[in-house]
Amino acid sequence: MEIEICNMKDFQKLTLDDTKELKSVTFRNMEVNGEFVDKFWELFSSGMKVLSFEDCWTVDNYSFSDLFDGDYSVRRLVIKSNDLTIDDVDSIFSLVYPYLIRQFVFSSNQLNADIVKNSLMKKLGSCSPELEILDTNSK
Repeated sequence: MEIEICNMKDFQKLTLDDTKELKSVTFRNMEVNGEFVDKFWELFSSGMKVLSFEDCWTVDNYSFSDLFDGDYSVRRLVIKSNDLTIDDVDSIFSLVYPYLIRQFVFSSNQLNADIVKNSLMKKLGSCSPELEILDTNSK
């Protein structure tokens, strides 16, 4: 099962029962702030097979890495946001369970695939051959 969430009102209405069978969640055009982070943790703290953030942005000193903890489980992570920085990517990969993630898809005016791969190689020692990194801005 999958769901797309496009506004905070709909997000706030969701309950654990609504989300327990979900395998894929897409957030679209949403602001990542304290209210968002709290609700995300309430519903998705144990992980998600596919997690996407399409045209979302961060405010109030929040970042995408605030959504994860030290063993967050995700197989495919998509973040398409010009707010995504290399520091945020480094933090995310310190907080998601590294042996499960297989694909990281991103777009950001601040990053390209080489920057991300080089940073992850330094951070993780070696980029898993099973981890695919895709930059949707690349031509």
